[in-house]
Amino acid sequence: MNDEQRAIDSLRLHADAAMVPPAVGVDLRALRDSLRDYGQEDPIDITPDGAILDGRTRWALLRELGSTSIRVRVIEVPDSQQTNYIIDRALARRHLNANQKRALNKMMRAQVIEVREPSPSSAKRGKGLMRIGRSQTQRAAALGVDLSTVKEWDHVGGNPPTSALPTHAIDGRGRPQPIHKGQPAPPRDRALDTSKGRNHTIANAARNNLTKGLSTMAGVCHALCETNYGNVLAVASPEDVTAWRKQVATITRELRSISGRLKGN
Repeated sequence: MNDEQRAIDSLRLHADAAMVPPAVGVDLRALRDSLRDYGQEDPIDITPDGAILDGRTRWALLRELGSTSIRVRVIEVPDSQQTNYIIDRALARRHLNANQKRALNKMMRAQVIEVREPSPSSAKRGKGLMRIGRSQTQRAAALGVDLSTVKEWDHVGGNPPTSALPTHAIDGRGRPQPIHKGQPAPPRDRALDTSKGRNHTIANAARNNLTKGLSTMAGVCHALCETNYGNVLAVASPEDVTAWRKQVATITRELRSISGRLKGN
């Protein structure tokens, strides 16, 4: 696979290239500065007919900087696998930001890597071809994010058309396992999941500690008011002292009320 020079205006964006968000902000400025100061270091990947599979940002920046030619690497990829190639090349770049990873996850979710014949037993039950894709666990590993993040992205993004979705993913032993097609449940926040015994215990302990703390604050507030009443009276008018004691009483009453409600729940 040799590099070659092509006229920069002879190339075009691949139809699926825009599905991966381009570099922006600091990343874009750094790339522009590098191309201006040092020139193109790596070729971009294109199809034989000039569609850009990888390197569209470098192509656009070099055009902007006035280049008339660009170094390319021609990749022989079947039409059905070109989108997969775009995704895989984007995944190879570890500087992807959160928005780019989220967009890639959406693409990967509908990505069919391979099509296989069903097993004899599945064929007898009328099962059709297996469309092999990536599970949530596999997508999380490829993107370098937590599994809970991928589950949240899937939940918020909804379901793509089921006809386009992969039906299976390959497990750790190389066996195809069915992918659930239903709407993914949102990830639960285990810290708030009081249906689990351990978290329920933690929640109760936190509530009891807060109740004791509020009750102690109320007592301290009242004690400070009574202890310093004489000192305040010596420097303030009786009306100001009366107003001050009312404010302290209100605060104390509210603290005790909150403490009582927490204890009763």
